[in-house]
Formats: sequence, structure tokens, C-alpha cells
Amino acid sequence: MASTLQPPPASFSLNSEHIAKTHRTLGLRCRDRYFRDAMVCDETGTKLYAFTAKDLGSSWSLRRSLVDANSGAHLLDLRHTNWSVNKWIIENTVAKEVCKIKDVTSSRNGGFTAVDVQFIDDDGGITNLEMRSFDKAVSRTTFGVEGVVVAEMTLTDNNDAAFLHKRGLDRTAWRLEVAEGVDVSLVIALAFARAEISHSWRR
Repeated sequence: MASTLQPPPASFSLNSEHIAKTHRTLGLRCRDRYFRDAMVCDETGTKLYAFTAKDLGSSWSLRRSLVDANSGAHLLDLRHTNWSVNKWIIENTVAKEVCKIKDVTSSRNGGFTAVDVQFIDDDGGITNLEMRSFDKAVSRTTFGVEGVVVAEMTLTDNNDAAFLHKRGLDRTAWRLEVAEGVDVSLVIALAFARAEISHSWRR
């Protein structure tokens, strides 16, 4: 059952130009199993963002960059922290850390993906977010702020076949529902972090 989304009770915006003015339905599409070649489309299928990384093995932190498809502007980076594969951070355009992302999945919650996020604003204030899945396949994940669900991610396609990338086909795809008032660019980065974490957990 889909959740009823509400505007966030606390601000966690990184880029005011990318705050949703209405409820949005986006498509997240990834063509490879390591989340190095991905894109985000709007309700009509128009490409909004590119999410790319250097070739596998060329970046020890697995840095991925989110780029505005229309302007070509670099919006943020998602990467591993120095010493832990279950911790990620988001950096803004001047390489300042704005989000700490931690995988808190464990056998105690049945292996369902659980991710905690701390968003740090310009004044050092912290907003806590939670990403929680509802099954081991991670087919549905909610994004919560202070108990309010502000976004929901649903798996729509999952093809574990190496040849798909060469054929220009998607390996995995998701539908991302975003409430009014949510920074779309930031939630997209968190969604890809959640996808990478759940993929690592199942390996």
C-alpha cells in the first residue's frame, strides 16, 4: 500500500531551485549493477538528472555526481566515507559535507534495509531522516522526517543480467514519489544511496 506523503515538517533543502512545488512522480533508471550509469526522468519520460561515476576502480570512495540534465550544473556528490563501506556522505558543490548516511540494517530487523540520515544545514543544525524498507526485496522504501513520510521509492524493474548495459537497457528502475516542499535533488541522491546499500546487503 502506498503511503500518504506530506510536506516535510523540518527543512532539509540543499538547493532551493530543486524544491518540488507540487507532488512529483519521478523515474530512476540504472543501467549497470554498480550504479555508475543512471538517470532520472519526470512524469513524461523527459530526462531531468544524470547520476554518473568514473570507471569502476578509478575512485576508491565510489564517488557519484548528480548533474542537472538541462543546465549541465553539478549539484552534489555521493560517496563512501574513508573507512566504512556502510557509511556514505553527500557533499555540495564546494565539497562541504551536508549529509551523513549510515546503513543500520541488521538481522534483528529481518534484513529489511534500514538507513539513518543526518542532514546538516549551513548553520550546523541537524535534521534526522529515516529510510525504511518493508521486505527483503526492498521493493518499497519510505523516507521519513520526524515521523512524517515525505517520499516513497518503489522498485519497478530488476534484471540481473550483465548484457543489459551493452544493449542500452535498464538493469534496475524505481518510481520515486516526492511530496511538495521536498528538495528533489537531495532525495534522489539518498534514493541511490539506499539502492546501493540494499544491493551490498544482498551480495
